[in-house]
Amino acid sequence: MIAMATHDGPSLRRMILGSVAAQVLERSPVPVLLLRPGVIARSEER
Repeated sequence: MIAMATHDGPSLRRMILGSVAAQVLERSPVPVLLLRPGVIARSEER
């Protein structure tokens, strides 16, 4: 499992280029846990 902290709120740069966390979530062969202030989301188990 990979656990990563993310930044709160979208920025124009991330919306255009994508975030590192989003790329890891999309490409990881193992479950990913993303932690944001007040929010917890995780990838579907594979």
